Amino acid sequence: MSALRIALVEDNDALRITTLEILRQEGHGAVGYATAEELLAVPGNPSMDLAVVDVNLPGDNGFVLARKLRARQPGLGIIMLTARTGEKDRIASYEHGADLYLAKPASSKELLAAVRTVGRRLTASDPATNSNPISLPAWVVGLPPRLREVGALLAETSLTYKEMAGKMEVAEGTLRTHVERLYRSAGVQSRAEFSLKWRAP
Repeated sequence: MSALRIALVEDNDALRITTLEILRQEGHGAVGYATAEELLAVPGNPSMDLAVVDVNLPGDNGFVLARKLRARQPGLGIIMLTARTGEKDRIASYEHGADLYLAKPASSKELLAAVRTVGRRLTASDPATNSNPISLPAWVVGLPPRLREVGALLAETSLTYKEMAGKMEVAEGTLRTHVERLYRSAGVQSRAEFSLKWRAP
């Protein structure tokens, strides 16, 4: 996988320094920020492929930041890294635009595996790296990479939710949360309607 440009937003100085070192040793270009405001204030918007965001931040929390980053850069990969592990927090992360949710303390191996997973999705969804790009509606192109992956499985395969969850290596409940979000984005209520709208001009 190619090196990624990563923004790490973590207010704990020691943890931020350690995590940056882990990412840089893997070959990624990682820059650290202590707050959401610090990242958002960078002139001209920092060029990045992936943001790793803590939820408990001073000022705007990670949920707010994820939503703002997703609005600025729809194709951005977002990983939430937080000690808040309740179901409501996990669901809120996905609803605010996160691709993956990691609970602290996450090992360096788990973090790097998550980065590689999101990186592969970013590459797969990038027309510049896809030898046979398929024209999709604007509302689909604007979805986070994780949701586009779910949408493709939902619209273009006959896999059950359980089978899709297994293929994506997520819990079935998480998969269903993604599907519900896709239905809201598409303005539909069924899989059949969604499949029709997935490629509608």
